[in-house]
Amino acid sequence: MWLLLWAAVLLVAGAGLASRAAEDGWALSPVAGALLWPLLLVYPAWRVATGPRRAISRNSGPPLS
Repeated sequence: MWLLLWAAVLLVAGAGLASRAAEDGWALSPVAGALLWPLLLVYPAWRVATGPRRAISRNSGPPLS
């Protein structure tokens, strides 16, 4: 049930994004819009939730001498 509701929300939002893109002269299908807008919301939220990335230092061990 929730999956069908989520799919309907994505399709409606994708159609809205597609129509907005068409007004700006972009050709975007509702399916592409439905796939695109969640990425714009989910990816930044995921990056915030997982925190900053730290580089693994090659010199992170104790001194050799």
